[in-house]
Amino acid sequence: ATGDRLLVSISGCLCHCARGEAVVGRVGGEESLIAEVTRDDDAEALAERLRLAIASTSWGITASVGVAWRRLN
Repeated sequence: ATGDRLLVSISGCLCHCARGEAVVGRVGGEESLIAEVTRDDDAEALAERLRLAIASTSWGITASVGVAWRRLN
């Protein structure tokens, strides 16, 4: 179905933008996440790369991307 192809396309964007050690997963419905250890400014740059990558697909969609982190020390 079209929705499945869209999810596969978005998943490809997420995997392409994430670094090798990142965990990419679907939370449910239309929500996905990328979990990785990074600095605050790197996380914000990743969010912007994801937003642009999704917007550049042929689907004509946009995405809301948020950043959350916690200090390890």
